[in-house]
Amino acid sequence: MIAGIELGIIKIINEKDYTARVRIPELDNKMTGDLQVLVPLTNGDQEYKMPAVETQVVCLFIGDRIDRGYIIGSYYSKKYQVPGGAVKEKIILKYPGGAEIEIDKKSGVMKLDVIKELIISTPKVTINSDVEIKGKLGVEKETSIKGNLGVDGDTTTQGKTITEGVRIL
Repeated sequence: MIAGIELGIIKIINEKDYTARVRIPELDNKMTGDLQVLVPLTNGDQEYKMPAVETQVVCLFIGDRIDRGYIIGSYYSKKYQVPGGAVKEKIILKYPGGAEIEIDKKSGVMKLDVIKELIISTPKVTINSDVEIKGKLGVEKETSIKGNLGVDGDTTTQGKTITEGVRIL
């Protein structure tokens, strides 16, 4: 059995089957069959990250035909360059629209830039650290604070205010 490796460009993706068709410039721009896209995890823990159309990829073909094989990865080039600020101590995930996750393994800092909205769905969130909120905090249900609450600025209360054991000036 002969195997071959070729560089190509994704032209058609099939999200349901996690396959893609690739144009191979070195083979007179021939199109491949549906190639499986390799991923790190598929059983138990799973990862789904379909490469975009126009992504440059490395293909491994089984046999001497280009209709059976795998997309084994993508690579950086002059057209698609390494993200700014990338160094070996950082894990950087950048997404269209500007969202970014950056983990600095050396400093222990994780940075999360979300463009529109961050949705966390869980019955309980526990934060074991100081919290600084810059912007508005909207709470739809009852919220309790155990300990002291310091407010540096004005407060606006809509509805009734119940105060026990405290004098309000």
